[in-house]
Amino acid sequence: MRTVDTHLQDRNPISEPHPALSTPTKMAHIVTPFPSAHRVFRNHNNGVTVVAVFPNGGRMVTSLDETLYLWDLKDGVILKKMEGHSGRVRGVAVSGNSRLIASIDNEEELIAWDGNTGESLTRAIKAHSLDITSLDFSPDNAVLATVSWDQTIKLWRTDTWQIHGNPINLGEFIFDVRYSPSGHLLAIVTCQYIEIWSSSELECIAKFTGLSFTWTPDGTRLFSGSRDYSDPTIREWNTSTWEQVGDPSSQKLLKSAITRYSVLGATAHDR
Repeated sequence: MRTVDTHLQDRNPISEPHPALSTPTKMAHIVTPFPSAHRVFRNHNNGVTVVAVFPNGGRMVTSLDETLYLWDLKDGVILKKMEGHSGRVRGVAVSGNSRLIASIDNEEELIAWDGNTGESLTRAIKAHSLDITSLDFSPDNAVLATVSWDQTIKLWRTDTWQIHGNPINLGEFIFDVRYSPSGHLLAIVTCQYIEIWSSSELECIAKFTGLSFTWTPDGTRLFSGSRDYSDPTIREWNTSTWEQVGDPSSQKLLKSAITRYSVLGATAHDR
């Protein structure tokens, strides 16, 4: 297993203000107005806190409370009001083939739904003992991963909705989980680290400090954001070696992320 303390790597962070932010005149060139809505979907009585769009682009599922709504994106109509949760829905995921929906609530319960009809496939399953913080389908749609403040990762078989193997206890709160595009790896965010796990061997193969991350579409790189809010650095990792790629300066890595992969919504300039 490879462990990297990124704070020890970067002893000389950039403290000089960015050229684009040095004067009010230059600032005006990087301010972008908010776009107008393409279409408005109305039915919720208050703010919507959960949204997931189907990979095929035809539908989305939304929630605010204990109820989910399945929408047709072409016609903008509700296809199904999905009921079954006893607690407020706090997360939802759609499988890559758009056939399955999974939702979690603040009562630590999980429900699986048919992506076509919106009908429930399971009862409300007591999935964890404390708050479920994240969920993600494997790329082959065979497994759903859930993580929780109860410090465990659980993998659920989507054909039976039973736990696959034993829960993995990390010994600390877990906040996020995402499969790599190949499905061979899981990235997990804990209180201290981003941990990379083999999804088949269920063992940790690398970890490094960070709070947020994204895989590139081809899975050859992972970009991570710092845990320290005063540190603007985005780091690039080679997912075959878990070595950091390039100079860990915020400007160079940010430009690299945008130019080569177009995975980060930000703008940077050379110093």
